[in-house]
Amino acid sequence: EKGNEKIILGLMWAIIQHYQLSAISAEGISGKDGLMLWAQRLVSGYVDAEGNPVVVKDFTRSWTSGLAFCAMLDKTHKGVLDFEAIRDTGDPATILTEAFKVAEESFGIEPLLDLEDLLDAPGGKPDDKIIMTQLCFYFKEFARHLKEQNAVKSITAACNITRRHDGWIQEYNTNSTELLSWIAGTIGKFNNTVKGAEGFGDTTAL
Repeated sequence: EKGNEKIILGLMWAIIQHYQLSAISAEGISGKDGLMLWAQRLVSGYVDAEGNPVVVKDFTRSWTSGLAFCAMLDKTHKGVLDFEAIRDTGDPATILTEAFKVAEESFGIEPLLDLEDLLDAPGGKPDDKIIMTQLCFYFKEFARHLKEQNAVKSITAACNITRRHDGWIQEYNTNSTELLSWIAGTIGKFNNTVKGAEGFGDTTAL
């Protein structure tokens, strides 16, 4: 049974590699390296409680503190969690639990990992295949979220342009009305003049 389980897991990983991991691309780099680069870009600028940078350099130990997951979530959607407050608990179990909760509730990403996978892994080294698979889901959902955000921004920009156009039209109508009134008044004054001995004069002055 143990041998069959390994075969099944091997087949599942082959499918994931083909349909999930191979489709990932970041800055022209695809597959596993692209996934790594993408994760590194997202955690860049974040620090742990001691002020050390949150670093992603592998698909094993870099994820056991939970900070990388939280940084990715916060970078993708600011305000979705309080990174500093969660970080300052200093408890990997608490940090990971919060990260998985936010990922599921805010992005619909179901956790493939549990605390034991990360904190009780043999030799302190989690299974890189499980972490990569989990990150593939993060990549997919983050990309969808970004696309939705861009769509909202485009709609907002279009609405703002429409409002500006409406404002310009209203301003034009107001100015043109004032101009027509001025023209009408000026014509009235000219019509109210007569040619006198010394030229044109205003009849109202006679």
